[in-house]
Amino acid sequence: MTSSRRNHFSQVFHKKLFLFFSLLFFLLLMPAGVLAKNSLWQVRSGEHTMYLLGSLHVLKKDAYPLPPFFEEVYAASGTLVF
Repeated sequence: MTSSRRNHFSQVFHKKLFLFFSLLFFLLLMPAGVLAKNSLWQVRSGEHTMYLLGSLHVLKKDAYPLPPFFEEVYAASGTLVF
């Protein structure tokens, strides 16, 4: 293996290793109270409220229909951004 290829491999490996341990650190050391029960987050600042909804789109069939509060949030929203 040439020095250039070895250097590139080393850089890629170290980036992946860093990402893995960063994710592991985040998941293991994050307080349990911070973890959400679902993927809908409410963010408030003064009179303003914003909802953030995120998922990986990998749900089991029994996840549908979504809970009623999802529809309530959609109905109350002035703007949806995808």
